[in-house]
Amino acid sequence: MEHGATPQHDTVSGAAMPASPIRSADRDGADHRGADPASQVDDLIAALRRLEKFASEESARVSHSLLPKLEARGRENLWASLLLALALGMILGLWAAGGRRGR
Repeated sequence: MEHGATPQHDTVSGAAMPASPIRSADRDGADHRGADPASQVDDLIAALRRLEKFASEESARVSHSLLPKLEARGRENLWASLLLALALGMILGLWAAGGRRGR
């Protein structure tokens, strides 16, 4: 973790979340206009690899720890889960149609 950074906590499990995959040097808003284009590409590729690793770790964490808990809760509250799925489908349908019917 970076010096002076405070750990973030997951709101569901309360576990400490890993630091951002983007280095602070990439977030500081530094002007890279005078830098070598090849080094900028290398930095971009390195940042993308860090982001890919972070996304992979997070998807593994979600699928192994959070998904079983959500499935169990969904089985307990079947009607609420069905109504939530119906509402989400309706909202997505309205969004995809642009909020207009029959035009």
